[in-house]
Amino acid sequence: MAQWYYTTNKQQMGPVSFDELKQLAGRGLLKPTDLVWSEGMSDWVRASSQGTLFASKASALDVGDLLSGGTKRATRGDNGNREPASRERQRAEETVEDRPRRSRRDEEYDEEDEDDDRPRRRKRRDSGMPVGLKVGLIVGGVVALLIVVGVVIFFVTRGGGGAPAGGVITVGPGGFHTSGRLTNSDRRDTVRRNSPCHIYTVKMFANKTYVIDHMSQQFDAFLRVESPGAVNLMMDDDGGDGLNSRIVFRPAQDGEYRVIATILMGGTGAYSLSIREN
Repeated sequence: MAQWYYTTNKQQMGPVSFDELKQLAGRGLLKPTDLVWSEGMSDWVRASSQGTLFASKASALDVGDLLSGGTKRATRGDNGNREPASRERQRAEETVEDRPRRSRRDEEYDEEDEDDDRPRRRKRRDSGMPVGLKVGLIVGGVVALLIVVGVVIFFVTRGGGGAPAGGVITVGPGGFHTSGRLTNSDRRDTVRRNSPCHIYTVKMFANKTYVIDHMSQQFDAFLRVESPGAVNLMMDDDGGDGLNSRIVFRPAQDGEYRVIATILMGGTGAYSLSIREN
């Protein structure tokens, strides 16, 4: 029987059978947004994607509205057929004498309208924006755009990019803080297989508590901690503020642990990582 693992309260749980997983979902202990995984699956997925775990409801169709709409369309169609016949009768009743008189009145009205419209058109031209002011606004807009682009480039460049430099990190009294940028050219995470990741090797000591924060405003952060032997020990999705990740980790023994900063699903961008002793 296949064994299943799941996440609840930001912690990995299991293994359990699929029937036990359904019981957890029925009691509300397993939410549709929680992640589940079983051997043979390429990646963790949301529990809602397993169709038999959660029931769905079908919506009913209001037949009465459809019938009412059809009747209204039929009524509008009948009116549309009668209107052309009415216009034809009206044109047939017009006399030859009426047409010249109506044409003369129309010509007089057109001349009056044309005379009345000329001053209004002149007024609109006179009240237009001066050319100098238009040029100034355009130049000012271009300058503002260039300033914004320069600021964005500055902060992106300052934020760093690419994979972190090699070496073992030691967390001092002030903690460890860095920033980086995950791109599609970075290596793939072994758990979030479609997501790029950066791996930091950190020297940690037994019986000390470490608070690890992985934060980004451009993607849904996902954070993992592996043992020195690359065994997944802890992982977190939204344990921090908003979509940021946080893990509070207390190693059982001294060693060089691996902290993996990655993405829950889709996207790339800048991030920051901090590790401190609690």
